[in-house]
Amino acid sequence: MSYTELFYVQDTRPGATVGNSALWWRWEGKGYTCDLNEAGVFTQEDIASMGKTDKPWPVKAIRKLARPHVDVQDLPRPPKDLPHNALEPREKKPCS
Repeated sequence: MSYTELFYVQDTRPGATVGNSALWWRWEGKGYTCDLNEAGVFTQEDIASMGKTDKPWPVKAIRKLARPHVDVQDLPRPPKDLPHNALEPREKKPCS
């Protein structure tokens, strides 16, 4: 079996997104995930019996579109004594 014959399966029911992220089936019916590393990879045979709102996408095509992201819940809280604007980008000064 070649790489292009494997699929991620997207849940396309209304509201089946988290922010701007698609929801993907996990393997063995263990729910859904936005993380492709946790998503199930299915064969043509696996997807044959799935529902109308379950959209298969070739793994190769989706991997090209994938972007890393940082979950805001994982960011550490800045120390209380850190000035509010300390984490903001500084204004660039022109070179002289």
